[in-house]
Amino acid sequence: GEFSLALEDYQEILEKCSSPMEKNEVYKRMESHFFRRGQLEKGIESMENKFTEREKYDAPINILTDKIDVAEKYIMIGRKDTALQIVETLEQLGPPLDHVATLGYLIIYLELENTDSIEKYLPVFAKHIEEKQFGVLQNLEFYARARLYELKGEYDHAIREYTKVLEFQPVSKDMHYHIGRCFRKQKEFREAEDHLLEILGVHPFRPDELYELGLVYAEWGKEEKALEYLNRALLVWEKADPEYEPAVNAKELLTKLESGSP
Repeated sequence: GEFSLALEDYQEILEKCSSPMEKNEVYKRMESHFFRRGQLEKGIESMENKFTEREKYDAPINILTDKIDVAEKYIMIGRKDTALQIVETLEQLGPPLDHVATLGYLIIYLELENTDSIEKYLPVFAKHIEEKQFGVLQNLEFYARARLYELKGEYDHAIREYTKVLEFQPVSKDMHYHIGRCFRKQKEFREAEDHLLEILGVHPFRPDELYELGLVYAEWGKEEKALEYLNRALLVWEKADPEYEPAVNAKELLTKLESGSP
């Protein structure tokens, strides 16, 4: 939870780095730090610095395929054209990387919550997995399908698909967040609480999960607990960008609960 000290450490280590590979690793950690804290512009800057260092020692195709995984971050700051340009560049290369381009479009439209485009690219991606026997990527298919169901309000189906990802990657805790959110939307607050606490027991400073649990308690009528978790989330988001929507929403809910507004 000592975020300022962690950032100071990263900056100090960066000054001591002598190779692009070492700098890449530090920028990667800084990128994660800034995005977790809702400082998206600084997160993007660290991410781009990371790729700049990688260009000094890694193959261009490796860098391009890895950029697919972060295309959604450009969407988060309103740079849709940049995200699409990354995917289109890879798409022009054709097979055998066509499945990666399809995944890139899927990632972008999942972040944009564009259900029509998700429904367009999901079956294409599933076909790539089947034809090329990329079973290791099936968890991404399950996740995309789950998110699509959630966006359409079909929460039971979404929970089923998110659970498949959890079974595919039992060590990962991330799916508990998505499952918890679906249970909240169904007003099954006890189940939502259980899944979110599963993550927070291991990662107590994850703001998205803290905020989601605050929402659970607020809708459940447990205002004291809601205030506790909203304050904990906002502590992590203390230096978030002014327009960072989750932090803005958390502040608004906190103010509403503190004022006793209905």
